[in-house]
Amino acid sequence: MAVVQIGMSRRDLEYELQWKLRRAPSDPARLQDFMNELLVHLIDMNNQAIAASLADRDRKDLPEGG
Repeated sequence: MAVVQIGMSRRDLEYELQWKLRRAPSDPARLQDFMNELLVHLIDMNNQAIAASLADRDRKDLPEGG
């Protein structure tokens, strides 16, 4: 039985996190805002990936399980 992935993979999430952390603020006072933006960004990207996965699942022109 094949495992169907919905949303971003763990590796994709880790990669995106590493990419965003390259721009982490050096000022500790800005860290909270940065972390808030980071979490919202990752959740938004994963939500987009989930929506795309579900849209593909509902397509009638693809074979079953495709």
